[in-house]
Amino acid sequence: MNDESEQTQHKANTPSFATPQLNQPEVSVKKVIASSALPSKSAHPDATSQAPSTLTITPRPRPTWENYFSGKCGRAVKFLDELKKVKTNGGGGITIPDQTALTTLSESIVPEGKKLMRLIDLLQNDDDADSTIREIHAELMESIVRMIPQFKVPEQMQHFVGALRNWLKSKKKPLDKADFTIYWFLLIYGHRKEAFSAEVVFELTDTALAQRKNGKGSGILVEPVTVFLKTEPDAKVINCLLALACAYHPQLDELERQAVDFRKDITRLHAQLDTLQRELSETRTSHTAAENRAERLAQEVTDVRNDYRGKLDAQRGRLCGKLCGDLSSWLQSAIEAAQMEPPSVPAIRERLDDILCLIQKEIQCLQPSA
Repeated sequence: MNDESEQTQHKANTPSFATPQLNQPEVSVKKVIASSALPSKSAHPDATSQAPSTLTITPRPRPTWENYFSGKCGRAVKFLDELKKVKTNGGGGITIPDQTALTTLSESIVPEGKKLMRLIDLLQNDDDADSTIREIHAELMESIVRMIPQFKVPEQMQHFVGALRNWLKSKKKPLDKADFTIYWFLLIYGHRKEAFSAEVVFELTDTALAQRKNGKGSGILVEPVTVFLKTEPDAKVINCLLALACAYHPQLDELERQAVDFRKDITRLHAQLDTLQRELSETRTSHTAAENRAERLAQEVTDVRNDYRGKLDAQRGRLCGKLCGDLSSWLQSAIEAAQMEPPSVPAIRERLDDILCLIQKEIQCLQPSA
């Protein structure tokens, strides 16, 4: 009997956390807190020491891969902090999944967009993770990308952009939420594989969102701040845009520096071009003068050749006349004088003297003039 009375007294002293009924009187928050913290005045003096009140606290889910992808472990940043303590099986911390576990995870992630979004959240926050965690993520991505419907994984990463374009062509634009989640995962995968440049990422995303018609813009220049202020007031999205702007600032500064250098090079090249054009003009003038002089010299050569040909013909005719005329006649007279009985030596000597004089005279005529 004493035990039963003590149990009854304990129940009266134990605070209640049941939800108030609608027909119960309204109780202030301070009274609820006070009644939960202190025992009832009607309780037995020893009831508190005999049966203290206890609260049932639900234990925090273990940080396992299954619990993370099922949404029981909170955001990726917190989960990655737990992953830093990872050890081998049986050593405490989070267990590294083996190949079978990775395959099982992949098969459960692909059909569900929420799990794929949690994987994207992991990939977007693993910059500071150690190499083991990033390797696990890489293996998980390799497994998942081969399970995506209608996406043909190329044998070589240089063809990845073409495969992604073909996948986009098979989808209705703009992509719905599920397809856009898959597309975003494929972008992260391709970026980590260094399969494309930033320009290709923006181009493909523009296609996925169907922002332009026929692939052409309006041609109107828009200020970056105008685009920025059209963003929905979501802190995460705005932080991403600010991070993107900060990432592009050094590149823009470098491009501006290169533009200055290019302008200097253009000025220098223009000066060199002016010099070359001036030299080319002078060369063309000299070439024209040389051509004219060559034509003049060629004409002079032709005239000289014709003049000497005429003189040569005249000399040839004169020599032929001399040989056929006087020389032949004189030789014939000398022969006849030699055949006489007795030979007429004076006549022969006379004709020979005439022939010698003629030959000397012709030799003097053939000598070049001074």
